[in-house]
Amino acid sequence: MYLIRVTGKDRQADNDTETQFSKLDFSFNELLLAIGAYLTDLYWAHTGLIYSFPESLTKEEYDIINAGIREYTLHSEPNSRIEYMHRGFIEKFGRYIYSESVDLAGYEDIESLKSFETYLDDISNSKSYVHFKCEGAASWEVYTKNLNIIKLVEEAFMFTETIGTGD
Repeated sequence: MYLIRVTGKDRQADNDTETQFSKLDFSFNELLLAIGAYLTDLYWAHTGLIYSFPESLTKEEYDIINAGIREYTLHSEPNSRIEYMHRGFIEKFGRYIYSESVDLAGYEDIESLKSFETYLDDISNSKSYVHFKCEGAASWEVYTKNLNIIKLVEEAFMFTETIGTGD
């Protein structure tokens, strides 16, 4: 697995400490726009995502989106807050994911989806194709088996740190 940490898109800071401790200057949707072509046709597992909707949505539009999210849900485990989602979920609803505290993994097949573990001690054991983590809106970590995803993230974001470089 490859790992890259993204802390900013184009923030200007006077020193590294200020950059490190400031809030993100980009949304999860911007991350998706950079690598979305590699995320199609994946099944998804997550721990209780928070969604952020535009203020301009009417109640009817909001209800339609919420119903759609429920339709994409394969299974929920209320005690662990884990939800498993159909293919196409990220393409349709990823733009609404709020960048605060996220643990979200994409899998190539439904059998591997069952292996989802939150906050793995050793991500190299993950069966996911891609795994996103964000804690406290401080940075995004992207774990993936695909080096092209890492390269696209490096190109799209100014403040990145490549941590893992292979299997």
